Amino acid sequence: MPQKKQQTQAKTVMAQILLFQPTIEASDEKVQNFLDSVQKLPKGIRHLLSASAGENQSLKHKGFTHGVILLFEDATSLHEAMQQPAYLKLSHTLQGISDHTIMFEQSVVIDVPVIEIPSPQQKQATNQKSKNAAPGQRKRNATIAPPSPELSEWQQLARAIRQKRVTHIDQRLVRIVCDQLSVDEQEVIPSASLVEDLNADSLDLVELFMTFEEVFKLEIPDDHLELLMEIGAIQAYLELQGVLGEENKM
Repeated sequence: MPQKKQQTQAKTVMAQILLFQPTIEASDEKVQNFLDSVQKLPKGIRHLLSASAGENQSLKHKGFTHGVILLFEDATSLHEAMQQPAYLKLSHTLQGISDHTIMFEQSVVIDVPVIEIPSPQQKQATNQKSKNAAPGQRKRNATIAPPSPELSEWQQLARAIRQKRVTHIDQRLVRIVCDQLSVDEQEVIPSASLVEDLNADSLDLVELFMTFEEVFKLEIPDDHLELLMEIGAIQAYLELQGVLGEENKM
């Protein structure tokens, strides 16, 4: 039986297109790591529809050998995303591997799937049909119901962080936050928000998380950053990663 063709509709979105020239010092591995990190951006930035990156195939690239294409819901979403830690961290990385960049933004039209939502009448008809089915048929219908979706890795991490009861902040974490944000130790408490209580701006957040990565020898994926906006959450996260705890004291 032929499958029903998925219906689509045109949607106008905002595209941000970036071309860059890698520096002579930037190794192929560093450039590839940057391109790979772009692919993970949709998990870390709200309203980002898709992200792609790769080599510029044009024969007239004039040294701009690589590019990035980001699609956002609209212009407002794009400009909000440019202030989010995941985006700023990526921009900081790009500055370290490129000599020159060209960026432009424009509206584009893409095809998106149409999700059909059954009307109340359709739902009622389906329920009535199920009630009228023979008992054996109803049982068979029940067995083919799709299973409940399992929690994603991100959701599992978010739940694990929430379930951690953090009452004490490791002194190494306190020192890093105090040094990076110029705050007093008394302010670095589990419930403290980096932005609302410790007044960290976007650049502060990027530098803070990069310091965590350097000091604790780990990589914090971009989609994890939004989970780490409070001191207690950072402590819990670093404990879950196995880099904080009695056995990891420096």
